[in-house]
Amino acid sequence: NHDKMLYRLVCYMSATTDFCVLASMKGTPDTISLHLFTDADLGGDVCTMKSHSGIYLCVECPDGSHFPISWTSRRQQCVSKPTAESELVAMNDGLYTDALPVQTVLELILGRNIPLILHEDNQACIHILKSGYSPKLKSMNRTHKLSIAAIHESIRDLGLELRYTESGDQLADLFTKVLPRAKFVDAIQKLR
Repeated sequence: NHDKMLYRLVCYMSATTDFCVLASMKGTPDTISLHLFTDADLGGDVCTMKSHSGIYLCVECPDGSHFPISWTSRRQQCVSKPTAESELVAMNDGLYTDALPVQTVLELILGRNIPLILHEDNQACIHILKSGYSPKLKSMNRTHKLSIAAIHESIRDLGLELRYTESGDQLADLFTKVLPRAKFVDAIQKLR
C-alpha cells in the first residue's frame, strides 16, 4: 500500500508542475476578513480508519479578492465514530493552530479587529458548537483531547461567526478526499 501511495504522490507531482498559487487583494485593509474552511472525511485512511482534517485559511474582501494564507491536510490522531466528531476535530485544529494566531498577527499589524468567519458544511457540528455540548460526544475530552465547550466559548467570547457553507462551496473539501477529475478541477478553480 505504501508503494502505491508513493507512486500516486510522485505521479501527482509530475502532472502538476505547472500549478501555482496566484493571489492579489484589491480591497483596502479596512475591508478584509479572515475565513477558515474546515472539513473532514470519516475513516478516510483505509489502513487505520482514521479521518483526515482539511483546513484552508484565507483573507477575503467584499469585492471578491481572495488571498490564501495556509492550507493543510492532516490525519487525525484517533478514530472518530460519527462524522460530527471528525468535523469538530478539524475545526479545533484549524481554529487554534491556524486561524486565531493569524488573526492576532493581522490585528497587531493593521491595528483593528479582523472578523473571523468559520465555514462548516455539517449542520450537526454547527448545532453542537452553538450549544457547547453533546452527550454522544462526551468522550472527545479523553480520545481526541479537545473540549467542545472550549471551542464554543472561543466562538462566543471572541465574536466569531459560524457560517453554514454548502459542501460544493467548502474550500477545504479538496484536502480531505480524492475527488473525481471534474470536481478536482472545479475545486482548484475555487481556490484560485
